[in-house]
Amino acid sequence: MRKRMNSLGPGWTFALSHHQIKRLVLEQRSLGEVLRLMREFPVCSNGNYMLADGSGAFLDVELISEGPFVPVGQSRFLVHSNHFLCP
Repeated sequence: MRKRMNSLGPGWTFALSHHQIKRLVLEQRSLGEVLRLMREFPVCSNGNYMLADGSGAFLDVELISEGPFVPVGQSRFLVHSNHFLCP
């Protein structure tokens, strides 16, 4: 269950925890498949994923209750801080 903070949502709702999402992520073959999965299943809390696949592609994803947020400018290296900003 999740409770959205500072009045951003309807209160208590049911969603998957990151444990189930991580298990499903490990079964995907590409970053595109991972993003599709993250769009399909709501999560109960926000979390960050730094991902790579066998082709050498990499991605930083902030998974929030509304779906995945992928910051721009991820071409040569990844740097992540714990300072996600949402509207």
